[in-house]
Amino acid sequence: QVRGSPCLRDLFALILSVGNFINEGHMLGNASGFQFESVTLLGGMRMSNKKGTLLHYLVHTLKEKLPEVLEGVRTELGGVKE
Repeated sequence: QVRGSPCLRDLFALILSVGNFINEGHMLGNASGFQFESVTLLGGMRMSNKKGTLLHYLVHTLKEKLPEVLEGVRTELGGVKE
């Protein structure tokens, strides 16, 4: 179920794009992938305006611009247990 989720793939692509944007001009700025463990860092990266974290930004972006991806992840992975 997880491997076959197109919406999860889209979510990871968004995370990769944001990471590459943040690291632009650095040797890490043109990554073609990331370690899954690094996703846990999103909640600890504060935004420059001090109004949230990178995780807040990603969720806001998904809600506003890509709600189908957010809903798709919920639907496609609804049966996955922790």
